[in-house]
Amino acid sequence: MNLKNLKYYMFAGMMAMVSLTSCSEDTDEDTTYANWQERNVKAFSDTLKIARNNTADWKVLLKYSYVGQTSNSTNKLVYNDEDYIAARVLKSGTDTMRVMSTDSVVVHYAGYLINGHCFNKSWTGKFSELTARPSKNSVLGFIDGFSTALLSMHKGDEWEVYIPYSLAYGTSDQGTKGTSAYIPAYSTLKFNIKLVGIFRAGEKVYIK
Repeated sequence: MNLKNLKYYMFAGMMAMVSLTSCSEDTDEDTTYANWQERNVKAFSDTLKIARNNTADWKVLLKYSYVGQTSNSTNKLVYNDEDYIAARVLKSGTDTMRVMSTDSVVVHYAGYLINGHCFNKSWTGKFSELTARPSKNSVLGFIDGFSTALLSMHKGDEWEVYIPYSLAYGTSDQGTKGTSAYIPAYSTLKFNIKLVGIFRAGEKVYIK
């Protein structure tokens, strides 16, 4: 095992990463939010470094609305780490169709905090490809980091996506503290995403 892989697996343990087919059902309140912003910024920074050093398995993607921006001679564009997401490719689909900003999609997904707590997922109980019904939404109907990932995915892709708080829910809490759906302010988020279907504008979206 080389040093890059060793660093990844060490960090993977810290992030308590889990597969697409599992998600904790624990609804106990997590009271370990001390230094939460600092810890989350560092967690994302560490992940971004791993992604940039492992380009065969990872992607580093600029926020979709910044792509294609141009600068002039007096105002040069400068992007910060928080303007990117990091995505690890778990499986590549065989379909060549790529998502457009005007599309709708159907996806399986599960979202986690850096402590491994699952705050949301698109199915109930244990995941089964045969029984789980994917979620449907417009591509730009998700948080910016999620949409950024989708816009670089193909049907059938499965990605593990890391989103800084600036491209997630920012500086505001989401949900009620003490509930399973609570997301503290400044949270770096991890999503396991499987892109099941892509529908162009005007097409009827259906779920099998």
